[in-house]
Amino acid sequence: MCLFQLVYLVLLEEVLAIYVRYLGSNNLNGQLPANIIGPNLIAIDVSFNPLSGNLPQNSMRVGLSMNAVGTSINANNLQGKASGMLQCLKADFKCSNKVPSKTFSVKCGGTDQTSASGIEYEGDLESMGAASLYTSSDNLWAVSNTGNFISNPNGQQYLTQTGSQITGTLDSELYKTARISPSSLRYYGLGLQNGRYSVELHFAEIGMDDSHSWKGLGRRLFDVYIQGEIVLKDFNIKNEAGGSKKALIKTFEANVTNTIMDIHFFWAGKGTCCIPYQGTYGPLVSAIHVSQVSDGAGSSKKDKKRVGKLVGISMACVAGLVIISSVFYLWWIKEDSSQHMRIYTGHPVLWMGLERMVIQGKEP
Repeated sequence: MCLFQLVYLVLLEEVLAIYVRYLGSNNLNGQLPANIIGPNLIAIDVSFNPLSGNLPQNSMRVGLSMNAVGTSINANNLQGKASGMLQCLKADFKCSNKVPSKTFSVKCGGTDQTSASGIEYEGDLESMGAASLYTSSDNLWAVSNTGNFISNPNGQQYLTQTGSQITGTLDSELYKTARISPSSLRYYGLGLQNGRYSVELHFAEIGMDDSHSWKGLGRRLFDVYIQGEIVLKDFNIKNEAGGSKKALIKTFEANVTNTIMDIHFFWAGKGTCCIPYQGTYGPLVSAIHVSQVSDGAGSSKKDKKRVGKLVGISMACVAGLVIISSVFYLWWIKEDSSQHMRIYTGHPVLWMGLERMVIQGKEP
């Protein structure tokens, strides 16, 4: 989309009194027009576009939420310290960290919790908005949200909870709250050490019922991407877990090459939208735990050691085979020689016996 088309949309939306503007991942370039934020606008998402320059002067207006992640826009006032870290999402931006982290854990939609296995999950209770970004106090992770629920009787709520017990887990409290989104929900690990990571995603369907009535007909479908690669397509928590209010953990591995982890939950418009009530759709996640499996240098050293061990074992096996073969060959030569000598020494006796029988006129 060129700048002229963007200006045209801005003018059109001013006439129509548009309240939200979602322009993410549209390959927009250049600078944002000064009038892109109209008087009625409450949310604007320009994330993951090759945009640059400064934010419009009224971008800090009270009541306005904005998401500019994945752009080159000077958004320090908007995103704080995370702004520099999130630049690492761009392929042409090389990052490093003097004190890198190797793990982060988030209790989505809830308070700090420690699991039965001892993992400490940091709480994520930020209310968020229709196009917003929140960074944790320790700058280890961030979360962004895009979209607003259509005709939701509860209003624009991006957190959900249940008082019911969650089965299939020792950590029921971990799954009683969750973060939800009507469109796009992303979690970012910030300042990570490059290497291979394990990604644990925790789910429990707490917004839809299991009843045999019409309330049990709801289907929540969404996709999950890790580092830009799709890992779950048309994911249905209730089907995978065997029912609602049941814990489910999906584990994957991914590489971090530029100090940042990107976990993206995306609604592609599939499933139901209004069961058991309006606005029941889109991604839902209960908790996230990411930890390093190995770093690049460690893997290289381990691979070299593994190759050395294999070479050593192979050489030992070859040497052993040579020794065994030599012993067997020597034994065979000795055995063969002794048999040959017996045959040789027996010949004179045989011939002498035959000669005696012929002289005596006897048949041999």
